[in-house]
Amino acid sequence: MAENFNEKALKNLGYIEEDFKKPLVGIIYHTSQIRTTSSNLSAIIENVQAGVISNGGNAIVLACPSLGGGILSGGRYQMPAREIIADVVESYCIENGFDALVLIGDDNNLGAGLIMGAARLNLPCAYISCKSGKIASIGEVLGISLLGNGTYRSFSSERLSLATKTGKAVMDAFKKQLTIRQIITPDALKNALRFNLSILSSVTVLVSLFAIAYELDINEKDFGPNMLNQVSDITPTLMLYCENFWEKFDRAGKVAAALKELNLACGLANTKNILGQGLLDSVKAAENLDEDFIRTKSKAYAPNSSIVLVKGNLAESGAYVKRLGFSKERLTFSGPAKVFDGEERAQYAINSGQIKQGDIMIIKFEGALNTGLREMDFYYALKKANLKDIVIITDGRIKGDLDCLTISCCSPEGLKGGYIGLVQSGDIIEFNIPRFSFSAKVSSKDLEKRIKTTNFPDKLNKGFLRRYAESVQESVKGGYIK
Repeated sequence: MAENFNEKALKNLGYIEEDFKKPLVGIIYHTSQIRTTSSNLSAIIENVQAGVISNGGNAIVLACPSLGGGILSGGRYQMPAREIIADVVESYCIENGFDALVLIGDDNNLGAGLIMGAARLNLPCAYISCKSGKIASIGEVLGISLLGNGTYRSFSSERLSLATKTGKAVMDAFKKQLTIRQIITPDALKNALRFNLSILSSVTVLVSLFAIAYELDINEKDFGPNMLNQVSDITPTLMLYCENFWEKFDRAGKVAAALKELNLACGLANTKNILGQGLLDSVKAAENLDEDFIRTKSKAYAPNSSIVLVKGNLAESGAYVKRLGFSKERLTFSGPAKVFDGEERAQYAINSGQIKQGDIMIIKFEGALNTGLREMDFYYALKKANLKDIVIITDGRIKGDLDCLTISCCSPEGLKGGYIGLVQSGDIIEFNIPRFSFSAKVSSKDLEKRIKTTNFPDKLNKGFLRRYAESVQESVKGGYIK
């Protein structure tokens, strides 16, 4: 009998013939010396391997590329890198004929990329992070991560033990033929959406969930941006981000306790996890040890969530508003815009005192076609200037939770024909957030006249960023490559 490719590869690695009948589990991680969050990675990998081998599998470790902090590019590759990671995972799995997968990430875009790549395949799959974080906790809610993944400290014995258990769990899933597409269903994604809206309040997580749904071939009618407002309206805000958030979250009862409170508050689906258990069944024993941190429904910060989808002539496909902390009176208003071409000019305006309380800032040309959907960081500039009662509107992404009203991911973006690219300083912007709308009080005819006089920046035109810009879908839908 002719040897197949895997047998040859395993022989070269020192495996013996009896190993050839064992399932081949790919352990795929991303790493870089620049990313200090991956410093416990070797121990995590070794423990995952041990778990796989102890439960009857072969473990093959493969590395994905990992970016640093966008030091030189200004963050232009952070979102596109998510697509690179997804492509690498798909390629590794198909080329090597893996029977199951364990993904090791360190949160947010790159962690989402690992999951997106696995979502293209129908294999048993588990996800473990090197540290606590948003995508790490979303993995628990989706069912592909074991409980504790979202909040355990990086160098804790609990996380190392979790790595061993994760290796064993993926082998159990293989034996049951429990695959990622049987776990991350539309209902599981809806659970994750509610968790994000109530606990994390993250636009980055939101667009990642829509991107994962696309890779799973889930129709937008079953899970997409247009369902957001209905879900947001009945999902209370049970937690707010704060200093030492993840440490406090771990002490208060972890993701399990938050899920238990969220289910009591608005109902979740009892979807299946990597162990074959129902999600709600798995958190029955969880305790909320700090109701001031993980709020109950009766003590919720708000009866609904902070993120909603709004539309108007500046975002005909939609944009995301973060409204928590803004008074109801300030959610219906109008005023003149101060318009800036790009983050750098907007930052200068804030730092030089040009922005005052009550101002409406519009930052255009920050979408995928010009910046790769980099994440703009205004936290320290606004804090230093003590600016809270302002509005920031952009076709790009905004980092973190700001005290002001933000409208991000305006789609289509300015360089893709969106009217946000044509707006000018002095244009009156009307807001009716309770009715999910905002628009420039300028006619379509007048806006189109500005096309000839508007100074559009160049689109990305070299290398991977050019290919990303040519193929990327609207950021409000997930910013994925189709």
